Amino acid sequence: MTEVILVSSPGPLLGSLNLNQNQNLLWSASGSARRRRYIEEVLLAVDYSVLLFHGRDNIQKYLLTLMNIVNEIYQDHSLGANINVVLVRIIMLSPTKSQELISVGNPQKSLENVCGWSYLQQREQSHAEQHDHTIYLTRQEFGPSGMQGLETGVCLYYNVFPFSKIQYISTLGMEHDGEANNCADDVPLGSIMSPRVQATFHRYHWSRCSWRELHQYLHLYDCLRDDPFNHDWPSQPQLPGFQYSMDQQCRFDFGPGYSLCTAYTTLDPCKQLWCSDYNNPFFCKTKKGPPLDGTKCGPGKHCFKGFCMKLTPDLLRQDGGWGMWSSYGSCSRTCGGGVRFRTRRCDNPAPANGGRTCFGNSYEFQLCSHEECPPLTDFRSVLLCCTMFYLNLRFYCVLLCSPCSPVFSVFS
Repeated sequence: MTEVILVSSPGPLLGSLNLNQNQNLLWSASGSARRRRYIEEVLLAVDYSVLLFHGRDNIQKYLLTLMNIVNEIYQDHSLGANINVVLVRIIMLSPTKSQELISVGNPQKSLENVCGWSYLQQREQSHAEQHDHTIYLTRQEFGPSGMQGLETGVCLYYNVFPFSKIQYISTLGMEHDGEANNCADDVPLGSIMSPRVQATFHRYHWSRCSWRELHQYLHLYDCLRDDPFNHDWPSQPQLPGFQYSMDQQCRFDFGPGYSLCTAYTTLDPCKQLWCSDYNNPFFCKTKKGPPLDGTKCGPGKHCFKGFCMKLTPDLLRQDGGWGMWSSYGSCSRTCGGGVRFRTRRCDNPAPANGGRTCFGNSYEFQLCSHEECPPLTDFRSVLLCCTMFYLNLRFYCVLLCSPCSPVFSVFS
């Protein structure tokens, strides 16, 4: 089992909150959340116990696979928002530092230690490795699964059962289902915000309470609106199971010595992953979750959402790619210096099935009309814009104006 701590960046996610916002604002914000792209930049800290378990040669592949799964969970349609989890930095901790941060048997102290350490890792806002959250991975079991009661408002804990089960407690304002809200009925159905791990990799969803709690404040999370830098991580296969066999996944779930249980046959090996220790092959156990999507289950077949089947291209994860740049628009002024813009879309191809969004800016600008203006130039047609509006809600610093009716003339 891998224990995980999630720490938000120093400083509030929310600016000045109006807790009495009306319901119309909530629905308006949620309507634009799917169109607007939010970026959650993550620092991944890995203590020595995780590095020792996976080995230095394999650890990066494991971490990137894990982050792809987390991103896919955020991309689930039940959340109703275009939130992309972007890994910006990985820190491997030494054995000494790992022991300093994790206090075995004292989860609260461990949480405080990791929060303090995370604060010291912050970079400038403009730095390529600036992060919004820190995820700390350890194989030391210092607290129960779920870690109820350890939410501090700044630091939140969550627990990852490697790949097969994931419980993700977000710092985006969502509460445990059934505790501070009325969504207890979602827990046995595999809601992600369950107080205890109920979801599996093929059966999970965000509850209606998570949806409501997120969309109430999502439009105020300024830290999620910046464009990420392009981090040159190695590309990953379209499905995580393409690179991990059932034997390897059993080792992740139960530790060294475990592999796929072969003492008994099952109708569909993709329903649940059953494992056994080589010293006791007839004692099989499971985490009650299926193998990873993409795990080979037969000749020409792979597991997908709990079924052994032949995969088709429409089922596979597709990362986004930039389309062509548009032509530059007209200059904002005819003389004396102005600007003009061009844009591009992440539609070549568009992200699909939990695929990554495009990195980099979706707009560029150029300076134009450098020549000096003649004396007594009339700029009223520029200054007296009738309407200010945003063609793209992400670019709040770009002032775009619609022309007024031509009612002004140059005075003689």
